[in-house]
Amino acid sequence: MQSGVVFNIQRYCVQDGPGIRTTVFLKGCPLCCSWCHNPEGVSPEPEIAVVETRCMLCGECRKACRFGESFPGEGMLPTQNEPCTMCEECIKACPTGARQVTGREMTVEDVVREVTRDRMFAELPQDWRDAYDAGIFTEFMEQRAPGHTVLDGKIYRKGMLDFKADIARAASSLDFLADPEAYEKRETLKSFDIACDAVIAFAAGHAALARDLADRETRPQRCAELLKIADVCDRVPAHAPRDFHEALQYYWFCHLAVITELNGLIQVLGRDFENEEVLRRRLVNRTHKYGNDDDYADDIMRMVFAACFEEIDGRPDARGGRYHVEMLPTTSHVYFGSVTGAMPDGRKAGLPLSEGISPVQGADRRGPTAVVKSAARMDHVKTGGTLLNMKFSPGLVATDDGIDKWAHLVRSYFKMDGHHTQFNVVTAETLRQAQANPEQHRDLIVRVAGYGDYFCDLSSELQEEIVARTEHQGF
Repeated sequence: MQSGVVFNIQRYCVQDGPGIRTTVFLKGCPLCCSWCHNPEGVSPEPEIAVVETRCMLCGECRKACRFGESFPGEGMLPTQNEPCTMCEECIKACPTGARQVTGREMTVEDVVREVTRDRMFAELPQDWRDAYDAGIFTEFMEQRAPGHTVLDGKIYRKGMLDFKADIARAASSLDFLADPEAYEKRETLKSFDIACDAVIAFAAGHAALARDLADRETRPQRCAELLKIADVCDRVPAHAPRDFHEALQYYWFCHLAVITELNGLIQVLGRDFENEEVLRRRLVNRTHKYGNDDDYADDIMRMVFAACFEEIDGRPDARGGRYHVEMLPTTSHVYFGSVTGAMPDGRKAGLPLSEGISPVQGADRRGPTAVVKSAARMDHVKTGGTLLNMKFSPGLVATDDGIDKWAHLVRSYFKMDGHHTQFNVVTAETLRQAQANPEQHRDLIVRVAGYGDYFCDLSSELQEEIVARTEHQGF
């Protein structure tokens, strides 16, 4: 596919004739005109440029560059230097965003996708476009609608400290004797209180940074602006805003708090929950889980299955056949788990995934009846086969009554259009004993994922996965 290095996409161009155009500027112009207004377009490669009005000559870019010591003088690192490898470390180190990369590789498809939206922009009133250019509407909000983070009038009447007081009053009024949900309400209110503290601390960090920059600023006007920013960040969002400037800053902190929350979780997952065991346990124990006859979780399962089916089913393969969805993994769930990072359900990196359509190991906590009701919500007819594993304590089916209930469970699952289920009737204690003394348990056979095998012959990863499965004690 054809591509080029684009250094600017300029919207609302009206200088070259009637109408509104979007102009795409490409790098690599072979001409070197002395009057050219776009010298950054001469080189065909991406380059580093500096917005001099933002540079405060702090020298952080020199410290970050591994070749910085080879350039005489102080202050700003030259942008056009021979040994530069475009590592962009100087850009990351710049506290004011003065250093930028000009030029990025884009395909024709990328450019068309980006400029097509300008047809819509052309129909919007000028007031809206001015607000967009000023940053009041962001690209994030453009994609998801401003309603994603627009708050009602309460944030302009109350500060976060006022909300914390409201939260404390609500917590003190909980009735733990009469209200069975009081404990969960208290935990929810605690999370609200923590969120308020986080936004206040976030603003305090900006205030401190603004003062630090002001201390090093040599231009009086910019120094005054930075001190004003610091005063505003000291005021909001801790307290209610007093003017438009403070109200706008208050809103922006709330907006950033919403979109930063998910990014924070992504960072936690990237560290595999390091120093975040409390959060991990909350995700494991306090969130909706498939396999518990939970409509919320099961609806997500059906949505994911539908997306998978639509993407795969019927697509041609390399041998003239067609792909179809099959939910019988044999042992691949162990391998795929070994190359999958931490997940937001609390699973740590490298652990096995759930096998087939079985719930995540240990997540099904409402008994086997809830498991089959969740599994039956999948459209099994669309698959080439499904696998549902369950593990029973031997005492659960030790009597005729237990066996009758077991039979009813299986028949009910098939009446709900379930496809295939299999069971291990064994305790985790027995499996642990087999791991410790394999010679004494050579005859122990377990169901793995669509097939049976001798437990002691399985890999340690598969053994651990089977041990971790929920051991149901009742129907």
